[in-house]
Amino acid sequence: MSIVLISFLLLGTMLLFFISQYWQNDKNELLRRNAESISALTQKSLVEDADTGTYYISNRYVLQGFLSTFSDSSNADIFITDVQGKTLLCSEGGNCIHTQQSIPDKIMKDVLNNGFVSTSNLAAFIPIPILP
Repeated sequence: MSIVLISFLLLGTMLLFFISQYWQNDKNELLRRNAESISALTQKSLVEDADTGTYYISNRYVLQGFLSTFSDSSNADIFITDVQGKTLLCSEGGNCIHTQQSIPDKIMKDVLNNGFVSTSNLAAFIPIPILP
């Protein structure tokens, strides 16, 4: 009897581990595809200022709508930043707290050099006050 119980516990533990890994890989793949789609949309929205040579987002409100939709469907906050890590556009709208924050230099260097993958809520990277 105890061998059967131990077997069920072992099989249950292994099943939970494999389901957890599958779910995490599936979520990472979804977030990666969303990031690629948002990157493509952002590239199409960029316009170069002929006088200064800098780029700006031409249709911010349309892009904001796409960000909100992607954010809701994937249950993730989405930031569009410049190469210095300053948040230019956020899935929560124009006046959100994220536009006052910057992504730390180390993370931006990793992103620009070879990519950055992390499971996090960014609280360790960006100090965001917790509302009561």
